[in-house]
Amino acid sequence: MASRFFSVARRRLLCTDAPQALAFKVERTKTNNLPVYLHYKKGRTRCVTVVKKYRGDVEVLKSHIQSVVGRQHEILTKAATLEIVGDHKKEIDNYLEKLGF
Repeated sequence: MASRFFSVARRRLLCTDAPQALAFKVERTKTNNLPVYLHYKKGRTRCVTVVKKYRGDVEVLKSHIQSVVGRQHEILTKAATLEIVGDHKKEIDNYLEKLGF
């Protein structure tokens, strides 16, 4: 299993679609996952997708996420996190993977 992990990590480092050209950067967690989480609020009746550990231009990141989740979903900036109303974890994870993060 360790060799698979290192091959995936090496592939990410050698990826030609390097995210340096973007105005933002999303860092991975210590366990090498993307920092996209689901939080449940208001008695577990409201689902919020939370994006953490980003740096750079917040407005550009918000516009990229807005293009993924749709214009009808509200994106809030709170305490160094982005909160998107609804369950969009898979879409955002897939999009950030595609960008090379």
